[in-house]
Amino acid sequence: MFLFHYGTTWQTKFWREESWVALGRDLLGRFPESSVLLSWGNDSEHQVVMRIAAAIGTGARVIDRYPLKG
Repeated sequence: MFLFHYGTTWQTKFWREESWVALGRDLLGRFPESSVLLSWGNDSEHQVVMRIAAAIGTGARVIDRYPLKG
C-alpha cells in the first residue's frame, strides 16, 4: 500500500497532477497487488486528489479526511 498526501501550505511546493498520476501508475504497474491511497487537507485539495485517483485508475482511492493524529 502506498499513501500519497497532496497538501502543503506553500503553493511553490505543490507537485504537478501529471507527476502524481505517473508515479501512481508506475507503482501499480510494478506492484499490481498494491493500492494507492490519496489523502488531502482542504476542499480544493480534495478536488485535485479526486482527479488524480480517477486518472491513475483501478487501485487508487481517495480516503476520508483525518486529523494529523488520525
